[in-house]
Amino acid sequence: MLSLFFYKRRKVLVLIILLLISVLFMAFSSSSTGFTVNVKKVFQTIVYPFQYVFSKVWDFFADIFRSITQIRQYRNKLEETQARLQKMSKTYQEIEELKNQIKVLKKALGLKEHLQKKYSQDPVAARVISQDPHNGYLTLILNKGSKQGIKKNMIVVGYFKGRDGVIGRVIETTPFTSKVMPIHDKASNIGAMISRTRVTGIIEGRGRRKLLELTYIPSSETVKKGDLVVTSPESDLFVPGLLIGYVESVKEFQGAFHKKILVKPYIQYNKIEIVFILKKTPSKYVQRLEKNK
Repeated sequence: MLSLFFYKRRKVLVLIILLLISVLFMAFSSSSTGFTVNVKKVFQTIVYPFQYVFSKVWDFFADIFRSITQIRQYRNKLEETQARLQKMSKTYQEIEELKNQIKVLKKALGLKEHLQKKYSQDPVAARVISQDPHNGYLTLILNKGSKQGIKKNMIVVGYFKGRDGVIGRVIETTPFTSKVMPIHDKASNIGAMISRTRVTGIIEGRGRRKLLELTYIPSSETVKKGDLVVTSPESDLFVPGLLIGYVESVKEFQGAFHKKILVKPYIQYNKIEIVFILKKTPSKYVQRLEKNK
């Protein structure tokens, strides 16, 4: 049995014997006194493979640790860079918004000077701060009220694409706010005139619809698409010559006394930022009508 065991493992035994012979040759050295055992060499020969493997394993894990540390540093730098970029982006947006506000203020200043020359009065600048939900968001709320001298029925005008246009009139005030009924409100009626023919009529609001209606224009009058419509000199509320809009469509009906004319408002109400309130007092006739309501 024992001989069979060694026979099956003869290759391993040969390798071990050869290793032992190699170790003995390295361990023994000749000298003048004879052969001596070099214990240090024997120890180094046995330990060296383990040292080599341990060194390689240590270097491997050290590289991994250094890589992880570098990745963390890169990630921190990336996060810092992203934070700086976000801050710069926010600053850029703020600068752009400031530029836009300056443009709006310059235009508003130009409109104020224009209104001062045109109507010989000092208009009050105001901002639209909200829209009244009780009227389908048609009514505008401004940030100026009775403390700034604003009164009921004063005219509100805006500035759009280089021209002043009608927005509406003040219908209610508080000490610090005022409520404005725009010209597209169904309750709004304005004395109007076709600039080209000087024919007068009434501009009526149509609520949420985009177009206004110009009524009481006789069928015999010539009205063209694109005709300019302004406030009438006969108006008791509005100063004359304020831009209302342009004729969008004209319809005639057989036997009717008046044309059906739709007008596109000049002012785009969703783009209004700054408006001006003209301190024009309504005529005594209008004041009496208001008191009798």
